Amino acid sequence: DRINNGANAIAALGQPDFETATPSRTRIGIDFDTRVGTGITPGRPRGTGLAYDPVHNRIFASDGGNHRVVVYDAEPGRLRTGMSAAVVIGQSDFSSGIRGLSASAFNQPAALLFDTKHQRLFAADGGNNRVLVFDADPSVLKNGAEAIAVIGQPNFRTNTPLRSRNGIDGPDGLAYDYTADRLFVSDHGNDRVTIY
Repeated sequence: DRINNGANAIAALGQPDFETATPSRTRIGIDFDTRVGTGITPGRPRGTGLAYDPVHNRIFASDGGNHRVVVYDAEPGRLRTGMSAAVVIGQSDFSSGIRGLSASAFNQPAALLFDTKHQRLFAADGGNNRVLVFDADPSVLKNGAEAIAVIGQPNFRTNTPLRSRNGIDGPDGLAYDYTADRLFVSDHGNDRVTIY
């Protein structure tokens, strides 16, 4: 009953206020890098994605232009406009924004999915043609965290677009079946959905 036509947002993350729209690479800022967008002829997966952890009240936001995922404390009493992110994944600190290819780096992270059952974060790393899986338990998640598994590539050092049973090309969407523990990945470059 709180959502209605013309509703006011209660907070804005990634900007200092509701009027500013400046991409940045800081602890407060985000750069969704919408150049790659979803227009008439999208070239690659767009660098945006959101996931919510209802157990620990955290918001995960893919910050594609900065090749990182930022994590916010969304506890209702602490949530406020312009607040700083608590953790950054894909970079060692909040001032770095280098694209990379390793267990702790991204190239245009896109869709995100938080698995509440196993405390895992799935991140579609579109520019690297893979999905990274992180242990997102708050007791272990830290700046520059390393992924615990990679989907779509044979290891953390390859990013070849693949059209095979164990390969993907430009993943940009994720869904999860909590009953059967199955991950669904939209394999953009291959016009298919793969199931793991």
